[in-house]
Amino acid sequence: MIRCRHVHLLIIALVLAATALSATPTQADPAPRPNIVLVVGEDMGPDLGAYGCQDAITPNIDRLAREGALFTRAFTHCGVCAPSRSGMITGRYPLCYGG
Repeated sequence: MIRCRHVHLLIIALVLAATALSATPTQADPAPRPNIVLVVGEDMGPDLGAYGCQDAITPNIDRLAREGALFTRAFTHCGVCAPSRSGMITGRYPLCYGG
């Protein structure tokens, strides 16, 4: 009975040692990935200062556009907002899932 306990302890120690050895990093960490934030406005057209609309007062969105990416040639595959968002999120045409 005593020998079995020692065998069990030895097996547990070997498993823990193997786990610790496999968890050590072997390569340098890759370059940090960029932080990406996608801002989608609900039922909103290009009536923003960033797109040249003189009547729109949108300083925060304009600053985001200056410091980030502004899409000037974007289009949609569906004229209704919900299927368009679903298509953008899933990467599939709305007709594929009943939209």
